[in-house]
Amino acid sequence: MALSKLTRSWLHECIANHEECNYSKASSQLIEDHETSLPTRLLEVRGDPNAPSVRLIQTTEGMKGRYCALSHCWGTNQQRPLQTTLANLQAHLDGIAFDCLPKTFSDALTLACSIGIGYVWIDSLCIIQDDRNDWDRESQTMGALYEKAVLVIAAAGSNNCTEGLFISNRPAPVTLKVPYVISDGSTHGSFNVALSAEGELRPGNGPLRLRAWAAQEWYLSRRMGFFMPGGLTWRCRRESVDELGNHRDLVIYDHDSWSSFLDDYSSKALTVVSDRLPAIQGIVNEMQKTKDSRFLYGIWEDQLIEQLLWRAYPKSGDRDRLVDLPSWCWASTGTEKLWLPHTRNEELLSIPQTVKIGDTGCLTVPGTLIRPIYGENEISTCCTTKMFEQIRIRQEMLLGLGNIEVTMLPGYSDDKHPSFLVFDQHHPRSIIGYAVFDEKEVITNALCFLLGTTTRKTTDPMSFHFKAEAPKSETSQTTRSHSEDMSLPEADDMDLEAIGDPSNVPTIHSQPQTPEEQISSDIPMSDEELDAFDSDESEDREPYLSECTSDCIDLFQAAPSDHVYWALLLEQIGSEARFRRVGAAMLYPRVMDVKKEDLTEFEII
Repeated sequence: MALSKLTRSWLHECIANHEECNYSKASSQLIEDHETSLPTRLLEVRGDPNAPSVRLIQTTEGMKGRYCALSHCWGTNQQRPLQTTLANLQAHLDGIAFDCLPKTFSDALTLACSIGIGYVWIDSLCIIQDDRNDWDRESQTMGALYEKAVLVIAAAGSNNCTEGLFISNRPAPVTLKVPYVISDGSTHGSFNVALSAEGELRPGNGPLRLRAWAAQEWYLSRRMGFFMPGGLTWRCRRESVDELGNHRDLVIYDHDSWSSFLDDYSSKALTVVSDRLPAIQGIVNEMQKTKDSRFLYGIWEDQLIEQLLWRAYPKSGDRDRLVDLPSWCWASTGTEKLWLPHTRNEELLSIPQTVKIGDTGCLTVPGTLIRPIYGENEISTCCTTKMFEQIRIRQEMLLGLGNIEVTMLPGYSDDKHPSFLVFDQHHPRSIIGYAVFDEKEVITNALCFLLGTTTRKTTDPMSFHFKAEAPKSETSQTTRSHSEDMSLPEADDMDLEAIGDPSNVPTIHSQPQTPEEQISSDIPMSDEELDAFDSDESEDREPYLSECTSDCIDLFQAAPSDHVYWALLLEQIGSEARFRRVGAAMLYPRVMDVKKEDLTEFEII
């Protein structure tokens, strides 16, 4: 089989010449491919690759060798793969009929046998599915299992185990023989030109990419063969190529921070919703080998403040809620999340001096709470459209390239998740920011708890120091490449410097002395635009409101500031100093003038 020969060639080349592919990702520990400790159970494959004998084996302590691992979609309940259970464990140890295996499994075993690998690990067969103790034990080692595999076979284009690896019945490539003609018109040999096969080739666009368990499988694997309808691609830590030897963008990008990883991971699907944290435990285990921080409830304790600041895009209500996790934990609900400060590449300065995670999962924090009021109607997209138009007057680029507000406004996500205005309770026309609620509906009695502040960059059109073109040195320091690896052992590269009480935050004036002094003189501005940067803190707030509706806002006039605050939205439970998280907010500096409600200490459960 041609693909087997190609896979064997790639594998041998990588083992022999790619030194970086022989080490673990986290601890840079050498992995001896011929002397790797084997998982608890494996499928042993012997004989004719097209009809091999297959049986499940239980390895013994110290047993070494090399094996392949399969990354695949389980499919719907009606398409579940063959599984090992307590009832059929002994039967599988005696032998599994090759023709009883689903297509994806049989294709993977045939490929492994063809390239000289006698063992294959497949999750549904190598973990006893109805033995909770066995499942818990094996899931803890799954990250290392995929990393130690000599090759991971990814059924990236298959929706379930019945669709196979797309290695049979493929049309032969169309090849043309073209003469090689030099400048004097004479012919010197020929070369072949092959047309690419039809069908999607890039695994990043396949259904397996949407599976949550695949995140750690793909992240930790040293070598992968991706099977898609459009062909086979190879990816190791040095290169990504297709069957014709062309270097390919596989639409698979590593992450430069834990928050960036969670942005991507939270959008992925799980068959069993309680697997939300276990499905990344393999990555966590590898990172903890070199990281001095506790991992609790899905976040790293040394980056607690930043990783508390996420917004949700609910699509399925409470159906996927995990009641045993605290409300502040991103994994407590199954909706897609977005971590707010890191998305804009700003440095987050922490406001609370101490935030502690208790043994029961409660956050214990010092108490300074703000009681605002919220707009009754969601912010209309017409408001953001007006903002875009005014920004383009000042900056010939889209809002998303430099503006902090973008992640809090309608239209950032495909999901129409509403945002709401936040007003000063004592000055109801004073706009102090934007709020997004975890479950879409407004919680009118929600309090704001300030967690951190970020300074606007000069590339932000709402900064008093806006510049159309940022200095190259600043750009090179603040722009992150999505092709970089997620930092290991550090889970993030943000410096979360605690700055104590909000009153100790370095003073950043909420309005310039004069707009002409603060705004770059080489950017022509009309009188109306200069007026937009007048953030007069008087009680008359009407200039911030447009005439569209009672809840419509001229965002361009309300937004200018040198920095913004980030807050959790909390709802009090009973009469005690206990709260649950209900959303997140971005607030302008004028929030510091709002009357606050002080508590000695309170808990977020």
